[in-house]
Amino acid sequence: MKLVTIIFSLFQLTLSAQEYHTLLEENKHWRVNVLASKSQLGGSESVLYSVGTDTILDNIEYKIINKQRFGQTNFPNAQPIFNDTLYGPLETYAAMREDTFNRKVYSRYFDNGFTEEFLSYDFNLTLGDTLCVNNSSECLFVSSIVPYVLENGEITRKISFDFINGYESYHFIIEGVGGESGLIEPIRTLTDYYYYLSCVSYFDDSKPKTSDNPEESIYGNCSNFTSNVNENNQHFYFSIYPNPTQDIININAEVEIDHISLYDTNMNLLKTIDGNQKKIDISQFSSGIYLAKVVSINNTSGILKIVKHL
Repeated sequence: MKLVTIIFSLFQLTLSAQEYHTLLEENKHWRVNVLASKSQLGGSESVLYSVGTDTILDNIEYKIINKQRFGQTNFPNAQPIFNDTLYGPLETYAAMREDTFNRKVYSRYFDNGFTEEFLSYDFNLTLGDTLCVNNSSECLFVSSIVPYVLENGEITRKISFDFINGYESYHFIIEGVGGESGLIEPIRTLTDYYYYLSCVSYFDDSKPKTSDNPEESIYGNCSNFTSNVNENNQHFYFSIYPNPTQDIININAEVEIDHISLYDTNMNLLKTIDGNQKKIDISQFSSGIYLAKVVSINNTSGILKIVKHL
């Protein structure tokens, strides 16, 4: 027991002493899937958040956070945003500032005129600390702090939470990445919309994505967001989530789907789903990697990797 205690203490010391991973950086992007509850008539959309220009509010420097919608499917108040471009119009969503010394991140919403600042992240939390979210009485406590390996190999910290009443939760924040619900509000409870952080990456969106301007994922697999162009220069954009999954994969697509083909890594056809279906059930397959080819009614297509786990 003494040996366990010593190892744990050294582990905590290493975590607290490691270099801080900055959250708000140039060319950093967060892709978030949003699912509306049945009370909101269902539907889904995806949102891309990015760091914009600097601004001054109350003599304090902030970074503007922009968002662009894409992949809407029967979403409440959906707009016809898919024409010749991948995303909808660029919208100013919030302003954020980062106190790297104290490891805290603060936000102001554009909708209320940037008048009120609130704490979005506190990466100085320790085991047992309490966090109350969304101004509600439902509070969480820090249940674990562990190392987390990013897609680029860097090691950061993941802080997980459980409910005060003893129930487990899936809520977490990751230093340098965000939270399970995205960027601005990393943890959401008691809401009609479910926000799911799909991936975080770096790329210069002022230039085309080429070998000279690649997209570097640090969380999740941003290659799950793909596009293709047919001979008539018609674009087809779609994304899948959750990935990895245990059973069901959902598809966000801007146009009607003709069919979906599922393959193993040797390109053996496992199943075909005809019609405008937006779900793939892989519960009958063993854990591993699979490939889903999605074909639109315009004869455009794309192939995405699916990871199945037990």
